[in-house]
Amino acid sequence: MNNSENESKQSEQTQTIDYYQQLNENRNNIISNVSLLERTIFELLKKYPEVFVYNEQQIYDGKSQGANFILENGLLLGKGAYGTVYSTVNPKNNLPAALKVQENCDFDQVIIQAEEFKIQKTIANHFPQCIIQIQNKIVISLKYMNTYRMYAYLDLGLGNLREYQIKFNKFTDLQFNNMFDCILDSIIKIHSLKIAHGDIKLENIINTQNNGWVLADFGCAIQYITPYGEYPIVGTRVYMQKQVRGALKNNLKMFKMNLFKKDIYAFQLTMLQILYPEDNISHLQQILDTQQQVHPKIDSLYNKDYITIKAQFNQKKFIRISLIQESIQNIDDIKMKLENNFQLSLYYKIYQDSLKLPYNKDMHFWTQTLLNISIQDYSDGQERVKQVMILDTFVDKYSNLISVEEIFEEISFEDLTKLEYDLYFDVFEKRGQKMMQLMLCQGYQAILEEPNCNLKFQEAELLYIVGQWDSAKEIINSIQNVLELENDEMLLKFICLKARLNDQWINTREEIIPYLMNYKDMFQILIEWKFILMDSIWLDKSKNILNTIYHRQQKQFFDGLNTFDYEKGENQQKPIKLNFQKYMKTFYMEQDEVKLDGFNIIKLMQNLNYDKYAIFYQGWIFCEILQYHDIYQSHIEEFIQFIEQNLEDYYFNWVIYDCYARFLTYKREFMKGKHYLFKAMKIVQNDCIHNQFTLCHHLLQLQIQENNLECIDTFTKTINFIKQMPNSNFTQFLFITLLQEILVMCNLGSQLSLKDFLDQAIQILKYQLNGIKFIPLLDYMSQKEEALQNKDFYALKTAMWQSLPELLEATGDIYEEEILIGFHQLFVILEFLNLKLEDETRYTSRWIQSLIIFNQIGFNMKKFPKQIVDVSPCLYARSCHRQGDQKKLEEAKEFYMFYLKNKSWLF
Repeated sequence: MNNSENESKQSEQTQTIDYYQQLNENRNNIISNVSLLERTIFELLKKYPEVFVYNEQQIYDGKSQGANFILENGLLLGKGAYGTVYSTVNPKNNLPAALKVQENCDFDQVIIQAEEFKIQKTIANHFPQCIIQIQNKIVISLKYMNTYRMYAYLDLGLGNLREYQIKFNKFTDLQFNNMFDCILDSIIKIHSLKIAHGDIKLENIINTQNNGWVLADFGCAIQYITPYGEYPIVGTRVYMQKQVRGALKNNLKMFKMNLFKKDIYAFQLTMLQILYPEDNISHLQQILDTQQQVHPKIDSLYNKDYITIKAQFNQKKFIRISLIQESIQNIDDIKMKLENNFQLSLYYKIYQDSLKLPYNKDMHFWTQTLLNISIQDYSDGQERVKQVMILDTFVDKYSNLISVEEIFEEISFEDLTKLEYDLYFDVFEKRGQKMMQLMLCQGYQAILEEPNCNLKFQEAELLYIVGQWDSAKEIINSIQNVLELENDEMLLKFICLKARLNDQWINTREEIIPYLMNYKDMFQILIEWKFILMDSIWLDKSKNILNTIYHRQQKQFFDGLNTFDYEKGENQQKPIKLNFQKYMKTFYMEQDEVKLDGFNIIKLMQNLNYDKYAIFYQGWIFCEILQYHDIYQSHIEEFIQFIEQNLEDYYFNWVIYDCYARFLTYKREFMKGKHYLFKAMKIVQNDCIHNQFTLCHHLLQLQIQENNLECIDTFTKTINFIKQMPNSNFTQFLFITLLQEILVMCNLGSQLSLKDFLDQAIQILKYQLNGIKFIPLLDYMSQKEEALQNKDFYALKTAMWQSLPELLEATGDIYEEEILIGFHQLFVILEFLNLKLEDETRYTSRWIQSLIIFNQIGFNMKKFPKQIVDVSPCLYARSCHRQGDQKKLEEAKEFYMFYLKNKSWLF
């Protein structure tokens, strides 16, 4: 056999066999009858929220004065089929890390990565000292349809065992024993969790500064119920037992094996490579296959099962330490690699230079295109130069130095490239030109020989925005092969828009929302997709209560009251302050940024020659993000004047009329508020039932605040609108929201003339929600809220002694922390009123008993606010002191010592 054949065979033997290879070979066996969104980035983010976070590249980060890009910048450590690894710093914690970048991954590869991460997380939660951990989550971004890019920051080790073997050649007995024990300890610990590594070899054993030798790369790991069974043959061929190698030689993909013994065999072979670095791998395999006696530590593992090896190892009382602190990379190595890695440095330099451009806040697409060109491989070097020159000609087009009319006139559709089209489209977007985008899209399609579904969708969306719904519907219904759309986001937006235009939105909405929850930031989605979703950021803007339907932290879709910010006993009415600066449009006038406070936004956009549809969109966004104050009133009144002068009969006007009516309700200008609500209702009278419900709901809120008995008829209409919608979790959410609002209004006591109606409305809504387990929560929270507002100790005590048990019986242990929260609030009122009750310590004792019992049964104290635990010893001691009970005071001191001892556990 010649040398080249030898090398080929050696390469084949040392190649890692993994799931992805087998998935490709059996692609026809993968389930194909899935919905369109079930193989998209939305499904990945929904199914693995603990694994992935979306890379929101297109948000401008005002704090760092730059776009939120993750860059592969650092020392190149290695490059292979499964990604590129750099030595860098994790920006989340400013700690050294290895950045693993995986390009052009398809859906199946991402799934494998997610499962690998989950296994690593499981191990890290129990034995973090045994493995190289992934820091935070994996950042995923979308390039094209079924093409993803992943970034993962991992703990940075000092080097792998292969590198140390090359560097040291021989290890001392002390170093070898430490290495052996560290790795065996890791193997035993991961198998105690019923996890097999599956690919133990020199390259996957990493030296660390604090934990010694640990395991890395869990791409072939398997979670099992029993170690012996039929499992896929994965890992590196030469590190497999003889019988497994034989099965692989016979092209078997599955084989009966003991996963623990498979890992032990690979570990023994790895250790033999350290003891005998000059021997070839075949000779070392023969030693193990024939169980030759070569070293006491290796010999001790022959024919032993997990229980025996674990018991044998535990007798040593092993303490994990690192004996080799020297890193593989020295200063000279780093300098040399940086000099040889010019392309990486160029990528970073280009990005930094792009931040100096005068319009960089509006040039995210331009910047991303430049970065893509800089790292893309071109067969012809001139092509890269040509692309960069095209980009260069567009820089000033983002400014106001060149009019949009001049830009449009220079376009030659016959010679237009796809890159130029995308840049023109982006420029017109940034320059506020919806109609020019539409004309550009239609003009470019006219010169193409074949229909392009991406361009057709762009045209349909723009026609929808400018109010030409019939044309938009005709075009979007003509798109047949939706899998030709450019990316997953366009696919989801296509589904939403098609549902809107075909009067199917109310049926589609509930299925769509879970896919959006873990995608971009909730506010970014509600702003970027404003015309399609049409939902407000606010549930009640006057009280700063958020609409959290799209909130990513919801564990389940419409999970009871959690959906609208019921954070375990915290009232939804708690206001929240948000900084919307990063979502605000940046305006440039003669290259100077204009400050928005006190400035007429509508006039500014008119001076910048924005078209009326772009002005409407930006005006709508400012209605959302401005707080209720004089600037808000000035803006919305100027905005409505602009609408009535320029956008008569425009469908989306109803949303602005509704915004203004809600503001007028807040100002208690009820007659004027009703006038604008009726104008909005006239527009949507034959429209989506949810829009009609929204306006009727807002009219009901106004009439109740007005003490107007007409609210009785409006309430009936509101209920009927919900009943006309498909019965679903979403309609339950609407009923619950309405019920909570009316409960709060009852507690306020300002609508005494409507009390009978409000009481009846509560009963009607409870009937509609019959069987919903969170009704007891509403009852209890309503009573508690009223007691706290009135600082009524006895009312709160009654709620706790009577309604709280019903709540706990209905919901199990979901809200058991309300016991402790309720006691805390009871004592706060007691302190405030200084009641000096005779049996005061009876209540404080029950609180202490609850704390101790919850501690003993393993209750998660993080489920309620830290200050409750923090203040409990103090309140108990004060209570005992007021009672003059020395014995109780001593108990309080004992409890305080208990609290200090367990504080780290409590938090």
